Amino acid sequence: MNASEVLNSAADLLSETGWIQGGMLLTNSDGSYSRCVAGALAHAGGPDGWGEDVEIAADILTRYLDIGYVGNLVMWNDAPGRTAEEVIHALREAAKL
Repeated sequence: MNASEVLNSAADLLSETGWIQGGMLLTNSDGSYSRCVAGALAHAGGPDGWGEDVEIAADILTRYLDIGYVGNLVMWNDAPGRTAEEVIHALREAAKL
């Protein structure tokens, strides 16, 4: 899987199961999991989790957002007023780079 596929897969996942702030993973009532942007990226990486493709995807997203470094993704995700739509849009746009 390449970085673009990871970013689009993370966006798909958030669209399907939900996005959260303040944590990486939340169990929904139907047994699915809502995730933050970092959790969605890690899940999109497949069984290896946060591997090389995910690291590249996170770096691309960080540069698209102009937020300095990958560690700032959590703060960006958890910013007051942030919406799921913004997160999903950012993932899709970063995938185009």
